[in-house]
Amino acid sequence: MTYHMKPVAEIRPHEKFSLRNICIKITINKYFDNFIMFCIVINTCVLAMKWFDEPDYMPKVTEIANYVFMVIFTLEAVMKIIAMKSLYFKDSWNIFDFVIVALTLAILSLKLMSLDFGIDSTTSVLRCLRIGRILRLIRKLKSL
Repeated sequence: MTYHMKPVAEIRPHEKFSLRNICIKITINKYFDNFIMFCIVINTCVLAMKWFDEPDYMPKVTEIANYVFMVIFTLEAVMKIIAMKSLYFKDSWNIFDFVIVALTLAILSLKLMSLDFGIDSTTSVLRCLRIGRILRLIRKLKSL
């Protein structure tokens, strides 16, 4: 039995200084990837924090935390798109992340414009998808 891995295109910065080079240097850094994985785990914990008779301030805290994570994940997607250009959409995990970020931004925009037409069920589905990001850790943990 033979296993084949998809070839991964190597992206290297060019000689001249540019925004793309900065994004490439940041996104290929192992600490950047570890930071994003840490954010995914913490975001999953925040999304799971809901219990009966919770304090009155808790929904506001989780809402603010979700906004912070939304900004982090949006910046990650934008930086990777700038760095990788069209190669970004050749990786299924990137497509999954991009769809979640785009849906999150769309729902947030509708919420900010006060257009609440059945958005609660959409928000629940989106929360489940965002929790699904934890599956990205499987790619990093070879022993699984």
